[in-house]
Amino acid sequence: MHRYEVAIMMNENRLTNSFKSYVGWDDDEQISSCETSFIEHELSPKLHPGEMIIAEAQSVLLFTPVNEQKTGISGVLFVTNFRLSFVTSNEKHLKETSYQENLLLGQYDVCLSNIDIIYLLTGDKKKRLMTGHRFNDKVKGLHIICKNMRTLSYSFKFSPLGHGKTLANALLHHAFPKRHQLLFAYDYREPNVQSRYSTPTFRCRDDWEKELQRTKCFGWTLNSSNNKFRLSPSLPQFIVIGSAVIENHLRIAVQHFRDGRLPTWCWSTVNGATLSRKADVVDPSNLTQENAMLEIVRKSHPGLLRPFIMDLTKNLPSPKDVNQSFIKLREICAPESARQFWVQDNHFYSLLEASKWLQYVSSCLRSALVAANKLNRNESVVLQERDGRDLCCVISSLAQLMIDSHFRTIVGLQTLIQKEWVVMGHQFCTRLGHVNNTDSVKSPLLLLFLDCVWQLLQQFPAKFEFTETYLTTLWDASHISIFDTFLFDCERDRHSATKV
Repeated sequence: MHRYEVAIMMNENRLTNSFKSYVGWDDDEQISSCETSFIEHELSPKLHPGEMIIAEAQSVLLFTPVNEQKTGISGVLFVTNFRLSFVTSNEKHLKETSYQENLLLGQYDVCLSNIDIIYLLTGDKKKRLMTGHRFNDKVKGLHIICKNMRTLSYSFKFSPLGHGKTLANALLHHAFPKRHQLLFAYDYREPNVQSRYSTPTFRCRDDWEKELQRTKCFGWTLNSSNNKFRLSPSLPQFIVIGSAVIENHLRIAVQHFRDGRLPTWCWSTVNGATLSRKADVVDPSNLTQENAMLEIVRKSHPGLLRPFIMDLTKNLPSPKDVNQSFIKLREICAPESARQFWVQDNHFYSLLEASKWLQYVSSCLRSALVAANKLNRNESVVLQERDGRDLCCVISSLAQLMIDSHFRTIVGLQTLIQKEWVVMGHQFCTRLGHVNNTDSVKSPLLLLFLDCVWQLLQQFPAKFEFTETYLTTLWDASHISIFDTFLFDCERDRHSATKV
């Protein structure tokens, strides 16, 4: 996160799933916007260090799905070990564009980690392609849906024989890696450039101590018992726990919490009220160790007040619920044809409500406000969740944004994400689907959080140093397989990868 540059968001059933195909045009029909006067073999993407071209297809047409005109842009389509790159002679230079651009990707490029679904187009029909599929026949067209709601359609009608099949096979093989080591980050070779912003990583003792001093925290202490991840594989090597904890008791207590995630400190008020988070106990019939650790939280309060326990699983959606909601949201925000757009446009608000996305945004903001109000009233709050790695990240981050103005700066937001998401073990690799695993549950919880922040930004724009452009930057950057911020499920995985 510290190194990347600015990146860049039915009432008739017979029409709802329609797709207007451009593949079946007659050969003698004129293509008004197709640029064919250039020499295509001279076009190629500007490769990054470690990037290599795997396959290419000449004379490919790129279409905008929501387009009532039969127009396409002609160019060369490449598959590299980093991206799907469409290069055309009329691509605008960065300085000529008036919209947000990504310095790592071209105007028509898509990172392979951003590709979610690939459809094979045949006439007016489309077929979803799964990993392991091999093309033996001619490929006429592809339709791609990205994780950030971008959609792209390609036609190989004018491509030389075999180009479409070769490119489609390469894309299907490389877009859904089965091992983490196949991500481009392991091949990328970039000089280490120091950012002008200094964002703490919370991988060393100094960063935690500075944050404890900044919040004037007392009653809690920095503990290094998780060195080499001996206590919990998903927690950082340095954790902040109640000062009253005895070392032997700590080693016993972690065994009773899921993944060893006992109550750990997130933030403090100047009056001593604290925000902490934990996972559920392994055995719900035995709450002895949980009660003992909650007693430690109580003793850490200067007034010895009992903490307020917020069970997030009762009032908030599960990661699976969030993912299902996002899929419905994407269907109405990224229609596949102009006809589908107009059908959905007539019922946009009812479809949006049916997706439950805004309902989940509202629920998260409401829960964060409850936590913030409790802290302002000098009550400690303990966030509880099954694994303590999903909605805990969302609610704890939002509550701190509401109370602490430091986190409403650019460096502060980066610090918050690093502290509450990255080192505290949010499963970015699993939830964002960087590695193809049918048993894992994908869920765009980071997008849910960023949407909540956007809602606050609309209400109090003068209270934030950043704009919605920066929020879009963060979401798009999470799908770029270069920087390690959003690539791993926990600090142990990140630590192991750096040794390779």
